Amino acid sequence: MVICFECSVDTKHQIDELLRSGRYTTVSELMAVAVSNQVLLQTHADREGAVLFDDARRPTAASEVRSPEDQLAGPQDTAPAVDPSKRWDNGVSALFTNRPAAPTGPIAELSRDPAIDGPEIVPPSLWIFGQYNRLLPAKASCRALANLLVDARGIDPAAAAKKIAGEAAELGNHLRILDRRYERGRDDMFCTAFPGLADPDKGRLRYANQFVVSVDNQERLSGLLYDLKLINRVPGREPRISLTDAGWKFALLENPVLDSKQEAEVRERLSAEERHLLVAHISSSVPRERSAYQVILSAISHGKNTPDSISKAMKALERSGPANDSLIATQRSGAISRMSDLALLSRDRDGIRVQYNLSDDGNRFLRGR
Repeated sequence: MVICFECSVDTKHQIDELLRSGRYTTVSELMAVAVSNQVLLQTHADREGAVLFDDARRPTAASEVRSPEDQLAGPQDTAPAVDPSKRWDNGVSALFTNRPAAPTGPIAELSRDPAIDGPEIVPPSLWIFGQYNRLLPAKASCRALANLLVDARGIDPAAAAKKIAGEAAELGNHLRILDRRYERGRDDMFCTAFPGLADPDKGRLRYANQFVVSVDNQERLSGLLYDLKLINRVPGREPRISLTDAGWKFALLENPVLDSKQEAEVRERLSAEERHLLVAHISSSVPRERSAYQVILSAISHGKNTPDSISKAMKALERSGPANDSLIATQRSGAISRMSDLALLSRDRDGIRVQYNLSDDGNRFLRGR
């Protein structure tokens, strides 16, 4: 799409200055960022009635002028390990870019589910929900929690989810710009699953519930981090959470997307060390995810390497009657996307047709090595 617009000489000089700064490669990219920023400002203004700028030059709702640690902490809490108001030059919060050297809060115990914790294959309807379809958001949320967890009592899940989801929206906008700049295809985009520009409030709520944590009326936790046993409740009367040992280790590892200074050279969402840590953790402690990988990789190894043939293999495992086709498709798509992030398989696309191939790591996982 081509859009022409009129501007003053002064505005043209400002555009030229921004291009010379090296932060934007084309006028098109600059305009896309400007529109994204205007949407962000307008959303804050419509919701809060005013927009203020704090010392970090970040748009802040009038009701959020208090420091981020005051919003998250109770009166007895200490300050976060990193000031969440600090950010990259591109506006992304230091919650995601500061990498602590060691755990700064409690280590939560692994959750247990006696109904499925064991060596048996878990039916697809009980796999981790397919809409939790990427692992980079899980990495970002674990890193943010690592920077906010400084109190022995853990952290309030609702406050943490709200704070992290709000910052994840800005991280998603930054990744979306990079995806366009480096012309990444659909399967390779880094911004997938982060809050988008369309209906930003809904996007932040979805991210908070799916990729940070959600708590129901009976104080039960849900979300990808909980399902992967990267977070859990800590002892106490109030519902507070922390990272598990695996969650802390995952959060503290270097990540190519969040930590690399050579953004043009980044090709993978997770480093080899991050992938190996998660695969080992899933193999030993997350039977729902382990079963999903075993079923899909086994089907591919036997030549059932298309979406339809994998779905048929999944349906055969359901114990309580015929499975809903839509649910099977959702569960299949989500598990395959997470497996792709872990480099257990690859996709070959030919138009709308797709086939899957085992990687060397996928073969090792299937053989239990």
